[in-house]
Amino acid sequence: MRIMKGFTLIELLISTFLGLIALSVITSSYSFGLSTSNNQLKHASLKSELDGILLMMADDIRRAGYCGDCTSSNNFILNDVSGAKSSLLLDGSATASSGTCIVFAYNEDSSPGVVSVRDNDARGYRWNDSNKDGKKEFEIYKNYSGLTNWSCSSSHWQDYNNPMVTVTQLDFLRTKLPSVKPGSSASIENLTITIQGTLGTMTEQRSVNVTLPNIAP
Repeated sequence: MRIMKGFTLIELLISTFLGLIALSVITSSYSFGLSTSNNQLKHASLKSELDGILLMMADDIRRAGYCGDCTSSNNFILNDVSGAKSSLLLDGSATASSGTCIVFAYNEDSSPGVVSVRDNDARGYRWNDSNKDGKKEFEIYKNYSGLTNWSCSSSHWQDYNNPMVTVTQLDFLRTKLPSVKPGSSASIENLTITIQGTLGTMTEQRSVNVTLPNIAP
């Protein structure tokens, strides 16, 4: 008669140990894959958020100074406190080469006969801490009480970006070029917009260039 033998205690301990090692490897691999996938999703979301902001600003800024049917004068070309003119004011200046705030205007609905900036024609973007919580945000100008607050130093701007994304940089860099038309005082400007943000441990910086003709009459 054959006697059936089971595992010895040592064999059982060894097999259990090997099983725990295998389980640990599988768990670690799964956790790493999950973490990698999560980071990839965060990175993609961050890039999408920043690219969306850049696209919105670029499309809007390209229309700066557009009047429609203006002939002798264009009141969508703005004056700064020194009297200098441009369709773009950076940190309130028509001549500054860089800044973290931009204001401009254009004939938003292409209405004929418009000779001055209306409430819905005014635009602005900046990196600022309007709500005084110690963290700067990407903000857009939100019309409030007419055009009273339409300046880089005013209040009543509105946080715009996804609250999960922290905008850590917003820069506008202006390069002014003379007009190629002989005798013209108009100019062409190239505006480089750079934005940087974080989402969790992810950091991303994105830039876009916008070319604007006929900046000043």
